[in-house]
Amino acid sequence: GFEFEMARKRIPTEISSIGVDQTRSFPKRKQCELLVLELIHNSNGDGTPKQSDVDFQKDVFNRLRASRLQPKWIRADECMRKDKRGNEVFVLLYFEGIVFEHLRSLNCRIYGTVATLTCMINGERLPKWTHPILSMTLSNCVVCFTGIDHDIRDSKTHWIMQMNGTVSKDFNCDVTHLVAKDCDPGSQKYIAAVKSGVPVLSMEWIDKAWDAALKGYTTWFGDEDIYSKFRRKIFTDCVITCSGLSSAERMTISQIVKVNGGVFTPEMERSRCTHLLTDKNSGEKYHKARQWGWDCVKIVRVKWLDKCVEKGVRLEERFFEPNFSAKAKTSTPQNDNVPAASFDVSYLSGLPQATIKSRSDSTLSPLSASSYLQIRMKKAVTDVAESSSISADSSLLRRRFSASIRPSYSSRGTVEMAIADPIEAIGLTANDAYDYLENCRLFLCGFKEEEILKWKQVVNALGATRLPGLYSDLTHIIVGTEEISGQLLEKVKEVSSTISVVTYKWLIECGKQQKLVNEMEFIHPLIYEGATQNNQGNRQCSHMGSVVSTSKNDVLSKVPSRNAERHDLICPQRVNHPVTKQKEVMMHEDKELSDAIDKEQLCEQQWNNEQNMARVFAGLSFRIDNIDDTLAENLKTAVMELGGKCESDPAVHVDYLLLPLLHYGSVSEIVEQDVGNVVSPFWMQNCIEEGRLVDPNAHPLYRPMKASLESHIFEGYIVALSSMKHLEKETYTELLKTFGAIVQNQLVKRGATRNTHVVACDESERTACARKWRIPVVDPSWIIESIIKNENQRDEDFRFDEKPLKNYIRNDELWLVLCHSLERRSRELSQRESISPKAAPLC
Repeated sequence: GFEFEMARKRIPTEISSIGVDQTRSFPKRKQCELLVLELIHNSNGDGTPKQSDVDFQKDVFNRLRASRLQPKWIRADECMRKDKRGNEVFVLLYFEGIVFEHLRSLNCRIYGTVATLTCMINGERLPKWTHPILSMTLSNCVVCFTGIDHDIRDSKTHWIMQMNGTVSKDFNCDVTHLVAKDCDPGSQKYIAAVKSGVPVLSMEWIDKAWDAALKGYTTWFGDEDIYSKFRRKIFTDCVITCSGLSSAERMTISQIVKVNGGVFTPEMERSRCTHLLTDKNSGEKYHKARQWGWDCVKIVRVKWLDKCVEKGVRLEERFFEPNFSAKAKTSTPQNDNVPAASFDVSYLSGLPQATIKSRSDSTLSPLSASSYLQIRMKKAVTDVAESSSISADSSLLRRRFSASIRPSYSSRGTVEMAIADPIEAIGLTANDAYDYLENCRLFLCGFKEEEILKWKQVVNALGATRLPGLYSDLTHIIVGTEEISGQLLEKVKEVSSTISVVTYKWLIECGKQQKLVNEMEFIHPLIYEGATQNNQGNRQCSHMGSVVSTSKNDVLSKVPSRNAERHDLICPQRVNHPVTKQKEVMMHEDKELSDAIDKEQLCEQQWNNEQNMARVFAGLSFRIDNIDDTLAENLKTAVMELGGKCESDPAVHVDYLLLPLLHYGSVSEIVEQDVGNVVSPFWMQNCIEEGRLVDPNAHPLYRPMKASLESHIFEGYIVALSSMKHLEKETYTELLKTFGAIVQNQLVKRGATRNTHVVACDESERTACARKWRIPVVDPSWIIESIIKNENQRDEDFRFDEKPLKNYIRNDELWLVLCHSLERRSRELSQRESISPKAAPLC
């Protein structure tokens, strides 16, 4: 009772009438009967309710009535006499007892008192779900689980749904919160959440939200200020000990571990300890941990702790083993020259989580990284030379050193030896290379099964995303030393014009240099036989960032040395002939010079295109009306950056008037404007994407369309979108949701969330499944025409056929009048332009 009293005190004492916008919760043409359960003696099967609860229910009833929602009281015995679901909405204070269970068994629409009150205050419609909604505590929250037991996950899913949240089994772009048992670097969901910036929370977040919902609080737990209190700390469930460190270092590590959710212990117990921090491969703890195995105690260098705190992420421990960088065994014990970890403990007095440093703070410069590698290599070779016997491990070090000084490109005339361990080849810099390939999507092929696991670890360590196939958003194809099947080879060649196909050495070099290196030196020769250099130059410009204007001397300076050994360009049978060799070297040099000039011309062309892009709106004037302030400000900035200007005075003639896509007023309000063209934000965003002015009549969404403010034409529809571009998908999703539909990413065959429609822009596996399951696959024009005519259009008239908007032309009043009026005004402006040289330019 006290909690509900507190909730009622937080609610404004006076709420204005809902009016036109707010009545959208209950459309007139499908008016629902709003029934509020009256709290009287034994009304809910749980005994006499508290007086404060009775007063709270009456208060909400009066507010609903004051908002002209026409609520009605209903008693418990009347609810129990219901034998089927009707067009009714039940408002209950308690979500337990015989009344609640009876109504739920009939699949009635049940809402909690707090949920109803929250929607009324915010002017929102009640969510259209088939399950009961207790509160709006987790509205717009899409939750995903990882590492949680199935029984616990099922019970928490039930809670989330009753708090108006949704649960996603897979981690996708719609997920807003990840609930994790711990920060496990082996969890793909955890890694994906960290890379995409999705908060990783503890189960306590859901428990506290449910407790607040039961107590009647209207707090929204999707607020960052609230869920940040439940962020999962990176060392949760980690019990960490150390070896070979001073007392001061132990004290510092103890504080860091504790602040970040872990437990520090001076003793290493087999059944309890999870990590051993040491920079040496000796000592009693080290040998015990080795004996117990990796699954029992993970042995990592102190650098692991420092890097985890620095990045705010629990990193893969395998990259930080003490013997990670050198496996040469010699008769003389060698010291580990790994620099001691430098801890920043200034944050210990502040927030629990360390602030993530910028990339420049944690990245070595190419020069220093190269020097450091040379020191490590020199030491490795010295160790081998001093050894009394050359073992297999020392041979490996020799191969590693010789591989590091060979040219980075592949040789067609020789068979390359497979690298035994790519992690070994990268060396210590693998620890620092966590996000250098963050925006790269890679496909690996040509590797043995026993090798692929370590290559996956390298990809993850460098921050790239590995894709299982040749997808459209792929950026690089990494080819190993194994033979590729003919079918896969053909597919790779087909996409090689847009995707860089490189040898595995490119990935290793990225790790060594701790940056995204130029792919052109690592192009795979077998893939690019017969490919034009223009395509290769185009890939370089697209993958290596923005093009910078360079002179011919700069380009020519990047041509490989004449003395470089290029077996892949010389026939093995004629390599020893001096005349042949001289001719081929000259031809090779001429080709390199020609290719470098072609590359420069291609980059100059792309630079010119970017310059033209900056003048898309040059000389044009715009006015932006009735658009959300944030969006309007972004559009104004885009107009000015692309050469245009914005006017705010309605009396000034402008070339383009930007209005919202949905127009709720009269047609005359638009036609009477003194403008050259009336367009929507969708038109401008397309102009920016394509880098040119597009015809406002080329797409039905380029101009505003008239809509009814009270319309709910898509209510009860569950729609999935297929094969749409990002901008189109966002626009159609917003249109569907505005008029009552539920838009979901997945295609559901049966149940309460079965799809009613699929809106498609191309044929795909999703459209094939939809037709198989007898789910209508319609064209996007079905959405547009339904909104314009304010009624659902027949699915049969808008079946998707080959391409979107095929043969569809808007013929509504606003479109026709607007086009006619603008054509007439265009002729008038043309006449004025012929008389006055200062007339404004037309599109």
